[in-house]
Amino acid sequence: MFPHTETGISEGSPLSPTIANICLDGLQMAIYNGLHGRTYDIDYANGRLVRYADDGIIAVRTEEEALAVKEIVKRFLMDRGLILSDEKTKSGSIWDGFDFVGFTLRMEQYGMAVWPSDKAVDRYILDLKELITDHTGSQKEMIELLNRSLKGWAGQYLFCDSFSAYRKVDDALQTLLLESVISKHPKQALEKLIKKYWITDESGKTWYAWPKDVSIRVIHLTDTFLTPIKRTRNDVNPYIERNYYTEKRKLDSIQKINGKYRPVWDRQNGCFYCGKPILYDQDKTLVPIDHTRKESIANTAYVHSVCTLTDYQYLLLSEDITFMTPLNIYEMLERVTECGSIIRNPELSEDWRYMKLYEYFGTCVDKKITLTFKEIEKILGFELSDSVKSTRQAWYPRKDMHKMADAWILQGYRLKRLYINKQKAAFESEYDDAERIVFPPELLNRKVPLAAKYKAEHFLNALVKEFGLSKDYIQPRNKNQTLQ
Repeated sequence: MFPHTETGISEGSPLSPTIANICLDGLQMAIYNGLHGRTYDIDYANGRLVRYADDGIIAVRTEEEALAVKEIVKRFLMDRGLILSDEKTKSGSIWDGFDFVGFTLRMEQYGMAVWPSDKAVDRYILDLKELITDHTGSQKEMIELLNRSLKGWAGQYLFCDSFSAYRKVDDALQTLLLESVISKHPKQALEKLIKKYWITDESGKTWYAWPKDVSIRVIHLTDTFLTPIKRTRNDVNPYIERNYYTEKRKLDSIQKINGKYRPVWDRQNGCFYCGKPILYDQDKTLVPIDHTRKESIANTAYVHSVCTLTDYQYLLLSEDITFMTPLNIYEMLERVTECGSIIRNPELSEDWRYMKLYEYFGTCVDKKITLTFKEIEKILGFELSDSVKSTRQAWYPRKDMHKMADAWILQGYRLKRLYINKQKAAFESEYDDAERIVFPPELLNRKVPLAAKYKAEHFLNALVKEFGLSKDYIQPRNKNQTLQ
C-alpha cells in the first residue's frame, strides 16, 4: 500500500488495468504493420493479439514470425519506458499447449481444449491450507469460509473442462481437513475422529460436516455443473423485436436473482431437482414446485438449467413395426411435436425403494391421512436422509422422474401440508369417491383385434380428459402388472 519508490503505483491497484490499456493502446496495429509491412490486405489471423490486462497471447503462423513479433513488441514497449520480460515470454505450438491467466489451452482435433492450469490448482490448494491452518474461529465458521472460497474459485472455471481439477482440489481438501483434525486431537483414535467429523449420505458420498448440524458441510467441487458459454445476439433491433428484449430482461433477472426472485433463491439450499449447490454464475432457471397449484413465487424453485435436460421422454415401439399403418406413424409424430421430445412410457420396477410406501397408500381409504416421519420410516423399512427431513424438495413431484412423491400421487393422494419442524406430513385424497379400475385380464394378458385396441384406447383417453385425470408427473405401473 505504501511503495518505497517515488514513481509508479502500488501492486494490485485498481488503476493498473487503466494504465495498462493506455500504455498498450496501438500494440495490435503495430504488430500488423511490423509483420505485414502494409495497412491493407492484412492477414488478421496472423499476428492476432489477445490481451488480459498486461498479459497477452499473439498468434502467428510460423516460428520465424514469432521471433519477429517479439522484436516488434520490444520496440513498442521501449518507446513507452517498458521492458518485455524474457523470462515470462515464451513461444510454442498451440498443439503442445500453453498456460494463460490460470488456464491451460491446447489445440485438439475437435477444437481448443481448455482446463485449469496445474499451477493454478496447486496455488489454490496452498490457499486452502493457509485458510484452514490460520483459522481460529469455530468449525461452523470455517466450513462457511471454505464453501465461499470453493464456490468463488469454481466460478472461474465453469466454462471449461475442469472436472479433473475439481476432483484434485476435493481430494486435497479432505486430506487437509483430516490433518487439521488430527493436529487438534492428537490423542484420539483416527476412526473416532472420522466418525465425529465426517458423515456418509445414502448414496455413499462422504462429507466433512458440523457435528451439531450435519446439513452444514463442506461442498464438493465435483458436484459443480459446468456451463457452456452463451453468446449474446447482436442482430436484434430493440425497437422492432421488443418481445426479445422483454424476455431477455426477465431471463436476466432470473439469472442475476433480482427483485421478486431473491426470496426464491434465499429459501433454497441447492437445486430443487438434484439437490446440488447452484453457483451464482451458473446457468439456472425456475420451475414450479407443485404442478397442481397455480404459478406463483411461493410455488417456484431454482434449478440448474442442465437439470431440465434430463426430462427426456421415450416412445416404446414393438420390434416388429410392419403392422403399423401410415396413420399410426403420423399420430406418433404429432405426439412428438406437441411435447417437444419423444413420448415416455417408463416402468415402476418392483425394487423401487419407495414401493412399500406406494403399497401403503394403495390400501388407504381415508380422505385425509397424517403420518410422522417416523411412521413413514417404519413403513419403508429404512431411515429418511437428513436432507429429506430438513428440506422440501423430495416431497414434491418432478416431471418424468420417480421420486418419493410418486408413492402417494400414483395412489390418488396429494401432499396437503408439510410440517418440517414437527416432522410430519398431511395427505389428502384428490377425489371424494376415488375407486380403482380393475381391467379384465383378457385385455391385459393377450392381444386383441386392432379395432378393439383403438376403441378401448379412445374410450380411456376420453375418461382422462373428461375427469381431468391427466397429470404430467404421474407415471404408469409396469405393463406386466394390473393397471390401476
